[in-house]
Amino acid sequence: MCTRSGPGYEQVHRTLVTADDLLARGKRILVIGDQETLAPDVGRRAKILTVPRLSSDPLVEIQLQSRLVAVTADGLTIRRQGHVTSLPAPGPVLVSQGMTPVTDLATALTEAGYEGAVRLVGDASGAGGGIGSAIATAVRTVSGLRPALRQRMAD
Repeated sequence: MCTRSGPGYEQVHRTLVTADDLLARGKRILVIGDQETLAPDVGRRAKILTVPRLSSDPLVEIQLQSRLVAVTADGLTIRRQGHVTSLPAPGPVLVSQGMTPVTDLATALTEAGYEGAVRLVGDASGAGGGIGSAIATAVRTVSGLRPALRQRMAD
């Protein structure tokens, strides 16, 4: 499992619960996160049992201050403090991206001249706050496109 910095309480909590459930089923777990501590955004009561259990179990490896660079058939590539390392990943890989906006593609398309074709919604639009704001910005975006679509259909 991989987490990104700042994914917010709900996303990190779900990641912890999933890791804990997999551990209870006897699965080996590798947790990769770019934060300094495991689940810094999760409240004390929500992680009081889970984090110590994950941190102390020999089936769990935790790589903090690390970023996932690639997932290949041979395993995972991570970057930690400027060094790139390969790790085996013999099973499924679960990635929890969280709510940190990744707008690289939108920026590249805009710079390439597609500025009218790019619309950002949810956290990427700066609205933040989770699924409710993502839906609200998506509705506003689609509503804003209606006049242009009607005009195209009329032409």
